[in-house]
Amino acid sequence: MQGDHRVDPNHEQAKIFTGTLAQEGAGEVFAFQASSSFEVILEGPTGVDFDLYVRQGIAPTPTSYDRRSTDLGPDETIRLVDPDPGM
Repeated sequence: MQGDHRVDPNHEQAKIFTGTLAQEGAGEVFAFQASSSFEVILEGPTGVDFDLYVRQGIAPTPTSYDRRSTDLGPDETIRLVDPDPGM
C-alpha cells in the first residue's frame, strides 16, 4: 500500500512526506514543528482503509493521540487551527 503524507499542501512552505505501508497494521511516523494552523492529509490507493493520528511531542498510537481521523477508505485529513506551541 502506498500513500502520500502532506503537511499543508497549498502553502508555499509545505513539506511532503511519502511512504509505503507493506502490510496491514503497519505505520509511518513523521515529526515536524508547526507554529501556525496546519493540515495533515493522507491520500491512499482505492481498496484500503487508513487511519491518521497526530500527537504532540511523542509518536501517536491508535489509543493515545491528540487528534485522529478514522474515516472509512484511503483518504484521511486532520486540520489544526492555532495549535498549542510545540504541536
